[in-house]
Amino acid sequence: MAELTAVGNRHVNVGIITTESEGYHQYLCAEIAKHHNLVAVFHPQRRTYSRVESRKLRKKNIKNNGWVFHCLKKMASIKKLQGWDEKKDVAQAEHDLMPQAREDYQKLVAPIAVPIADVNSPSGIAEISKFRPDVLLCSGGPIYRRKLIESCPLMLNFHTGISPIYNGSRTIYWTFANRQPYMTGGTLMQMSPIVDGGDILGHFLPDIEPNDTPGRQFIKTIRGAVEMYSRFLQDLERGASFVSVPQGRPFHLQFEYEWTVYQTLAINRAIKQNICEKHVRDAIAKDYWKFDTRETAVMELKNTILELVYHVNSAQ
Repeated sequence: MAELTAVGNRHVNVGIITTESEGYHQYLCAEIAKHHNLVAVFHPQRRTYSRVESRKLRKKNIKNNGWVFHCLKKMASIKKLQGWDEKKDVAQAEHDLMPQAREDYQKLVAPIAVPIADVNSPSGIAEISKFRPDVLLCSGGPIYRRKLIESCPLMLNFHTGISPIYNGSRTIYWTFANRQPYMTGGTLMQMSPIVDGGDILGHFLPDIEPNDTPGRQFIKTIRGAVEMYSRFLQDLERGASFVSVPQGRPFHLQFEYEWTVYQTLAINRAIKQNICEKHVRDAIAKDYWKFDTRETAVMELKNTILELVYHVNSAQ
């Protein structure tokens, strides 16, 4: 890992790696730009597949998972069948909770946005390194490889799921499909080549209101990500040290290929039953990195997990 030279002198160069088109990612970039020294935003470009490549991938998926599973997955994208519409839900939540995101992005971030075909390639790493970021913040995007991670003094990830309870893809949506909206939230961690497997720095649990939806919980969690990133950066700018908590094995590790019409129908049923009404809470932020020792941070993280899973505290 490169040496973190800027910490302590109130000047920390910040870079962000995230996809470009989503309003919630534009919100994250713009808010960081307002309060910190954002030197560049790197947008990985989505890979496009030819018809031949798409056909090969489809055949491979059918071979691995079977026709029934393949059909269930395809049905999740058919509006008349899916029940819950993810895009519509997230778009409405963006409109309600991040109304200025796209406008702020164009003013503050677009001039320093850098498209990169492959952030893990030697040329991608070289392009990022030209800006000499002291800290790279990541949200979404590809799997980040070790060479990229080690090229920056500090690389952080915010996973929209409570690690190690829910790791992987669509984790906030899975909590609704599993009738566990109280498990929604996000995790600030150091980046690791293992998906969502880095040492944990903090947890954010969004407030839950009656009639909340997966989309609203997701957007609330992204807003929490901005707040948590900003607090961590402020501590770095003050020259503060930090501790982190190693992860164990995840309770749930969800993959994109597992998402089918069954989950979207289960979410639709949970929304109709107003499941969130039973789990109303205020927002909670757990900044484990601020503790003096790793041992005390580990104990606080264990308390958070116990409270979420069993509704008890280990001190009780």
